[in-house]
This record gives sequence, structure tokens and C-alpha cells, in this order.
Amino acid sequence: MAHEYDTLKNVEEQGITPYPYEFQVKHQLADVISQKKMKKTYHTAGRVKIVRDFGKLIFADLHSDGKRLQISLTRDNLGEEAHKQFKKTIVAGDIIQVTGTLFYTHKNELTLQVKKFKLLAKSLYDLASKWHGLKDPELRYRQRYRDMILNDNTTKLLLMRSAIVSQMRKTLEKKGFVEVETPILQPLYGGANAEPFKTHYHALKRDFYLRISPELYLKRLTVGGMERVFEIGRNFRNEGIDTSHSPEFSMLEAYQAYADYEDMIKLNEDLFTDILKNVLKKTTFTIKEQKVSFKPPFARITMIDAIKKYAGIDVNTMSEEDLKRVLKKEKIPIRPAFTWGWGVQDVFEHFVEPKLVQPTFVMRHPKETSPLCKPCEDDPRLIERFELFAAGRELSNAYTELNDPRIQEEFFAMQQELKKRGDKEAHEPDTDFVDALKYGLPPTGGIGMGIERLLMLLLENESIRDVMFFPMLKEKK
Repeated sequence: MAHEYDTLKNVEEQGITPYPYEFQVKHQLADVISQKKMKKTYHTAGRVKIVRDFGKLIFADLHSDGKRLQISLTRDNLGEEAHKQFKKTIVAGDIIQVTGTLFYTHKNELTLQVKKFKLLAKSLYDLASKWHGLKDPELRYRQRYRDMILNDNTTKLLLMRSAIVSQMRKTLEKKGFVEVETPILQPLYGGANAEPFKTHYHALKRDFYLRISPELYLKRLTVGGMERVFEIGRNFRNEGIDTSHSPEFSMLEAYQAYADYEDMIKLNEDLFTDILKNVLKKTTFTIKEQKVSFKPPFARITMIDAIKKYAGIDVNTMSEEDLKRVLKKEKIPIRPAFTWGWGVQDVFEHFVEPKLVQPTFVMRHPKETSPLCKPCEDDPRLIERFELFAAGRELSNAYTELNDPRIQEEFFAMQQELKKRGDKEAHEPDTDFVDALKYGLPPTGGIGMGIERLLMLLLENESIRDVMFFPMLKEKK
């Protein structure tokens, strides 16, 4: 540590303040690059990477917000003292302010001819020796700032994440949806099958839960008269950590009155279309060496038909015991709260999910999989629900929302029976939500999309940690 601070002492002995109060940055580096006005004097800033010293001429790369601009510093333009000062004090990693004009080198590279420079923040680590990037994945995630400095692709990927989320907002707002905020600390959790994180609220002297979903609050707003609402926010589920799961993650949920799950299919495709057209500029992606095309319309198939097609099993005519035999043969654990519906779900996950490479809406799920969805009119064992799959991953989940308070009470009671039989992820009954339904929820369609899983696919990444700003990690040993 003493050696690191010696660097600051050396800078200060030259009369230079390593972290000055005054600066003059009028132009973002991205604007300088895009404008390309050759006669304009720019005042910009960024982090110095790679310095190339040719004596009287110095080239360096300036980086900011995922953009790079070459800068040129000559003795004639800077003056001898300033030129010597740059050589003596500025290293890769420092953040500097530069003033100058643009020109093209003989290699036709856009370059800023620096007339003045100023140190804005001294890096205590000379990054020149480490400029080939940070390779250790664990260190990359724990020190994301360092990862971003050393790996340009990390910064570009995270900026792309923000651009995709921004486009989702634009698409929904264009369709008349209003963005809202619902509680993260909830007295009762619901809206998904998951175990919650529990905390204690001292002022109210009661336990609360970090939300597993904003669904029930968003539907309360629809009861209240907000016909198109959405929220993009953090959810928390007390589950394992692996390449596709994180206990803390971002979710889009949207609800539209006077709509059903067929309308949610159209909304789902429109969200993809706008992202591909306006942000990514392509419709085909390579996932695990497989080409996946997101050009709508996407394929549709019922869950029962998908099992018949991909596994050759007709679950429609099978009993609970028949399904158990299939699962035991495949060495799939039998749930403590086993039912026909959960058997169908487990068969689907085992045999079908990995085979759904091209985008496919899987429709009409067993009623056990959600107590918040409207039953199919022609088959009460099933609900009007779809999930979108691609490259073997679930990307979205949508319902025709259940709006009959009598059936809602029955479904909550069924969840309690499942909980008694050992289902830890069963819903708690929410009597206030049932009371809200008694005031009248219009026919409503709802959709949820996990942001990180979507980004993993669209940005062609194998780990959920790569597409998160600060991923959750196990304790460092």
C-alpha cells in the first residue's frame, strides 16, 4: 500500500494534483467520435489505455462508455514541458481530460490532436502489463469495475443490456402501458412457485418477505382501473446459484385489461421484434452451436402435444400411477405432493424442454403449475398459460389471468393441500387479493419475462453472471 501511495507523492512533487476539483469536460467521447467535426475544438475525457511512445510523438487510446478514440500528443502542439510531463506522469489506467481537434492519420484512423491535457484521477495501478484482459471468471465477477476496465467486451455487453431494457420500455409505452412500482418488501409472498427470503420488520413487529413476483400487486392496480401496467424490477427467490439461476434477478411483468393469453403472444413477439430491429439489428443467433431464428411468428404447440411429439408419450390418457412409472424409469424424483398435473410438468421438463431449439410457445399447462391462471374452458385439468422456449430455455411466461374469486379461493386451498404434502413452493392464500377480485378484475392477460435469461440468449452468453452488473457469488474462501 505504501508503494502505491508513493506514486501519488511523486505526482504531487511535480506540482500536479492527482484528484483535482476543477475540470472542463464539455463533450462525451461518444459524441466526439460520432460528430467527426474536424474544425471543432473538443473538450473530452476518458481512461488512458495503451500508450505508444515514439519520442516526439505519443499515441494513446482513450476509452469511455465502451467507446475508444486514439489521441496524439506531439511536442510541437503541447509544448516541451507539457510533453515531458505526460511522459513522466501519465500511465495506462489514468483518467485524463484532453482538449484538441480531430484529424485522420495516414492509416485513416480518427484521432484527436491534443493541445492541452489534465490529469483528473490517478490510477495507483499501472495497467499496461495487464492489458490482455482479466481471465479469472471469479475475479471478474467480484471486481466488476476491474473487469470493465480490462475487458472492453464486458462494458459493451452491459451497455447492450441497458439498451435492450430501454427498448422494452419504449415498446410497452408505445402500446399505452404505464410503468409502476410495487412493494419489494411484502407481508405475504405470491405470484410464482418459489421459496422467499424472509426478514423481520422491527417497526411493525412482524415478518416480511422479499418479493418473488410483483404479480398480485400489479393485478390490484388493474382492478383499480389502470388497464395497462408494467414493472421492470428486482425479484428474489431463495434458490440455488448456477449458470442459469440467480437468487436476485430482474423481471418484466405486464398486465393488459380486455386481453387474454393469445394477446400476450402478440405482445411477446412485438417485444422481440423491436429489440431485434432497433437494438441488435439481427434475427438469427448462435446458441450452443445451434442457429436460432427469432423471426416471428413463433411456433405454437400444447404441452400435451409437445410431449407426444418429442417423447412419444400420450400423457392425456395416463393416470398418476402411469406417470410415476415413467418418471421412475427415467430416475426422476417423485414430488412429495405428486399429482397428475405435476407428473405431466416433470415429463415435459425432462423429455421436451432441451429439444425446443427454435422459439416455441408451449400452451395449455396443468392447473397445478399456477393458482393464478384461468382454467381452459374445454378441459378443467389445464389452464390458459404459455411459456416461450428457445435453445432449451424458458424465456417468458403468460396467462389469461384468473378473475373469478370463487375459483381463486379454490386454487389457494388446493395450494395449501400441496403444501401440507411437502410442496415448499406452494402459494400462501392471499385473502386481500381475493377480496380485490370480488370488486371485479376485467378479462386480463399478463406476461412475465426474466431479463437475464433473455439477455443470455440474445447476447449469446452461457452464464447468467455475464449479463448481470454485480452477480451473486458464494462466499470467498
